[in-house]
Amino acid sequence: MLIWPAYLVMISAIISGSALAVERIARSYGFATRWTWAAALAVSLTLPLALSSMRKRPAMVVTTSASQQKAVAGNYRADARLAPVASPALTLAGSVSQRFDSALEVAWLISSFAVTVTLLGGLWYGDRRRRHWKKSSIGHTAILVARDTGPATVGLLHPQIVIPEWLLAAAPGELDLVIAHERRHIEARDNLLLTFGLGLATLMPWNAILWWQVRRLRLAIEVDCDSRVLRGSPDVRRYAKALVAVSLRRSACLVGLSAAPRSISSIERRLHIMSTPKVRGWRASSAALAVLAVGVVATCFLITPPAIPLARAGMGVNVVPASVQRYVGSYRMSSISVMRIELQKGQLFALSSGTPPQKLTRLSSHRYRFGRYDAYVRFAVNSAGQVNGLVFQQNGAVTEAPRIGGGGVDAVKKLVAERVHAQTATLGSASALRHLIRSIQSGKPDYSELSPQLAAGTRALLHHLQAKLTPLGALRSVDFLGVNSLGWDRYVVHLQHGTADVDIALDAYGIVVGAGITHLREDSRPL
Repeated sequence: MLIWPAYLVMISAIISGSALAVERIARSYGFATRWTWAAALAVSLTLPLALSSMRKRPAMVVTTSASQQKAVAGNYRADARLAPVASPALTLAGSVSQRFDSALEVAWLISSFAVTVTLLGGLWYGDRRRRHWKKSSIGHTAILVARDTGPATVGLLHPQIVIPEWLLAAAPGELDLVIAHERRHIEARDNLLLTFGLGLATLMPWNAILWWQVRRLRLAIEVDCDSRVLRGSPDVRRYAKALVAVSLRRSACLVGLSAAPRSISSIERRLHIMSTPKVRGWRASSAALAVLAVGVVATCFLITPPAIPLARAGMGVNVVPASVQRYVGSYRMSSISVMRIELQKGQLFALSSGTPPQKLTRLSSHRYRFGRYDAYVRFAVNSAGQVNGLVFQQNGAVTEAPRIGGGGVDAVKKLVAERVHAQTATLGSASALRHLIRSIQSGKPDYSELSPQLAAGTRALLHHLQAKLTPLGALRSVDFLGVNSLGWDRYVVHLQHGTADVDIALDAYGIVVGAGITHLREDSRPL
């Protein structure tokens, strides 16, 4: 989550550098500069989103050839009874990260809401005060006269000029210039432009670069307004004198009511700009600044954007895109198990035999969280955009499951049905079970004989499994009981001080893909 705000700040800074170069070029030739900063604010928000949405991710291809199936033999989901889906350590780390991301998202929303309420509150307060101001007119211009506010332009849809009472006693020429300045603001709709900039900044109130851009927009609005006034009254010395006189006695203005910066430094900057001669003709420095501006913006495309964060994605809120229907289908997890992805009321669920449906929560493009566990499903998409498999991630292990059609599903069901009907132990399952029990008790399991998922789960819970099996003593014998409804072999394991009911499943290559202890008990048989 922290990567995304850092990326937004970085892009805002790059855009600001380009805007400074463009502003300098436009100002040297006497062009308006307020649009430069309005565009900088808009681009600072929209460009990161556009770049992130266009980011291409490498497609994951799942093949189904016999040689490749053998190479990844055993990369299938383990039974939850011996190797639970959630590793406690990984679950704890994941939940801490999710809580941190959720806290940042909530802080972001609260800060945006607080800033928005502050700005709206300023507008509301100003509107209430405006009702008590006196209506008057100077020449053909209607104005409002306040005791301690102005000069400024107030209101959004129907802006009005407000001046303080003391300004009425100023020299006529000075008052006329002030009215002309505020009237140019109204004619150019500068109040709406500033509101647009403030509105964009409230979307990311923690981004100091955006607020700096708003400050530059305020100054640019005033500089452009000075330029428009001087076109009708070209006496720069007289206008500058009036500007200084008014700025020294300017009253406090309400939040969001005026675009004019109040600081002495901004007044000095405006005086310097209006007294600087404009450039005529082509200059190499202007061309160099233009190239610099383009080059600075181009660096945005060289920075790899992060994925767009989904609000509260880690908190279980699922966002389902329109194309989610393409994920629905069957995926072969092993020679005897299939995961079925279904869409129920706009929500994806994973269904496997013998386990309850698990909700899939979208985290990023093609990647979903599996239930409430620290396990994930990523759908594999080929270059043509077709979903041809999924990758199941659990306990640091990966399972590649190719997508199969109705014929493949029927073949798996037929194989399981034949095992259940025959009630015959799979070749090698008894010896594999003996080796698994003894290796767990010794603390040195042979993970090469287990599927990656089962190996990862066993590794994570080895101490727990040892604590359950070691007190029962050495292995005596195993007795075959039958085949359960999933096609797994059922055994009763006789130990020195007790017994355990264990289910075990092997794939076609003799790899243990599932094992589950269903019951442990003391054995009263004589030794």
